[in-house]
Amino acid sequence: KKRDTIHTIKHSIATLAKDSINLTVNNIDNDILAKIIIMLDQAKVIDIYGVSGPLRIASDFQYKMFRIGKDVRIAPMVNEQLFQAAQSKADHCAILVSYSGETEEVIKAAQILKQKQIPMIAITSIGDNQLTKYCQYIINIDSREQIYNKISTLGSTLSIHLVFDILYTAIFSRHYDEALSYKITTDQLIDHRTNK
Repeated sequence: KKRDTIHTIKHSIATLAKDSINLTVNNIDNDILAKIIIMLDQAKVIDIYGVSGPLRIASDFQYKMFRIGKDVRIAPMVNEQLFQAAQSKADHCAILVSYSGETEEVIKAAQILKQKQIPMIAITSIGDNQLTKYCQYIINIDSREQIYNKISTLGSTLSIHLVFDILYTAIFSRHYDEALSYKITTDQLIDHRTNK
């Protein structure tokens, strides 16, 4: 609120984070999550679609996956995303992120992917929206934010980040020894710090 103290802000944000985490975790169906993980794991390439903030969050997921040898692609420009969708192959799958589920650019990508029969996962708010009509699997995020009347995308950002971290960790877990070895070997090759 306009005249909140630092103390109030600190505790309000902490409460928001806890609530967003709990809401997100409780909304994810374990059986659906298991199917999503298998689909992502079997895909040669994972393409991610979205705009603005969600793409920044997705880039962290891309980096983590890259470090265990998984090919995750994000085209930063909208037109590039449509080319990416048009060039998808049978061994690709897609993650589409849109809080509203009505983001025009994401819907256009979903339409192309549907034509090409690419399996899709939507990360979106609770309830029916255009995006959910195209995707095989839906992961719902914290949906308490108003589209315009908010100071920032605090809850949804935390929620999206949590979903990507769950996906990464679950895939890592499926190949734990191999993924850990790959990550350690890569880290050792590029880490030039000396032990003191």
